[in-house]
Amino acid sequence: MKTTITRFFYFALWVYSPWVLSDTAPLDFLSLWQKVQVQSIDLKTQQQQLKLTQVQKQQSDRHILPSIYLDASQFATNDAGAVFFGQLSQRSAEASDFVPATLNNPAQHVFTQVKTGVQWNLYQGGAPSLKQKALNYQLEGQKILSEQSKQQLYFELAYQYGAYQIYSEYEDKILALESQLHQQIENYHVGQKSSNPLGHSGRLGLETVSQQLSSQVALSESKKESAMIQIQTWLNQNESIKLKSEKTKDWIDSIFGKEESTLPLHPSLKLKAQKRFVEAQKTQASAQMAKLKPQLGVFAENTFTHGSRDEAQSQTVGAYFKWQFSFENGLIGREVSQQHAIGNFNLQSQQQKEFTAKKQLFSLIKTTLDNLKRVEQSNKMLQDQLKISQNLFKNGAINGWQLSQVYANRLTGENHWAQAYEQLLYLQTQLHQLGEDFNIKQGGL
Repeated sequence: MKTTITRFFYFALWVYSPWVLSDTAPLDFLSLWQKVQVQSIDLKTQQQQLKLTQVQKQQSDRHILPSIYLDASQFATNDAGAVFFGQLSQRSAEASDFVPATLNNPAQHVFTQVKTGVQWNLYQGGAPSLKQKALNYQLEGQKILSEQSKQQLYFELAYQYGAYQIYSEYEDKILALESQLHQQIENYHVGQKSSNPLGHSGRLGLETVSQQLSSQVALSESKKESAMIQIQTWLNQNESIKLKSEKTKDWIDSIFGKEESTLPLHPSLKLKAQKRFVEAQKTQASAQMAKLKPQLGVFAENTFTHGSRDEAQSQTVGAYFKWQFSFENGLIGREVSQQHAIGNFNLQSQQQKEFTAKKQLFSLIKTTLDNLKRVEQSNKMLQDQLKISQNLFKNGAINGWQLSQVYANRLTGENHWAQAYEQLLYLQTQLHQLGEDFNIKQGGL
């Protein structure tokens, strides 16, 4: 029996292990993005806003249809006018109803009245068509803005994921350097302080660098934790997750490509959406011009009246023509013209700001890439220098203080490496958020 239970336990473990492992397996960037875009509250808000605009457009599309109404009421009254006309509506007026005493002081009567009708606005100065056109622009802008929100979230996630990779690789380098230094310190015997002050000074120098290395490890842990907190916020969860370990340079190249060769000149998704919204505002402003134009429509109504004497129906059909004149009419055209001008100037301002930002980011990226090449070359030379200096120290050619300076330079070089890559990552994400299209090669959408 015990053997059977044991076999069943191992069988169940074997069956469920893929699901258990899949939940705890490290996530690469694409897998993380797929989870984030499902859980993101910001993206859900944008989707709801898009649906709202679609419903508003559907409502606007039906403006050409007639409106049908039903109005039913029952009331008791001794109002002279209401009672008299109530009797007429029943088509049951009597000669006694015209006696002044009865006409002025009627008894209380109860009436039931039901009205059904239809009204068809044939022409309203073009306002419904302009509002429909404005909503079309609004819907187009909202769709683009929804894509822009995905684009922005994608590159914000890329920044946090990339920062985590940068400081993970940086921490590995610092820990390796710290391990070498600790071994150096353990094997460093200087004797009495009074008899060997230079040796003690060298040891203090090495221990100072060791403290600096420990401080940088703590800083990298803080950077990684900060990135993870933001990622968990987007995932809308508090459970810890694991991220796949990737080489910083290879990952950045896979997301952003190699060095930018040309300056992106096309408008961003955000600017494209802004153009649609400006057109919507201008069209909506033009709809005010409908106040200067006539309105035409037809209507029909059936009225059923039931009272204490009888019940009857009446029908009314007709057409209406309205043309409102006001002292404000002369100013409406000027107001619309001013609103159009404001919209155009705002759009031109946004275009200038975006183009300037692209030029600045593009220039900074080129400078950062050049600097990064120099930093990596310098770090290779510093790494070789450290190996040589360690051998020289073993042979007594240099002292501990001189060796500590080499370790300090090595630490400074790695600091510059992390800072340069973080700056490059930030600049790339900012520039790509101003891109004209959102197309993820790995299939994120």
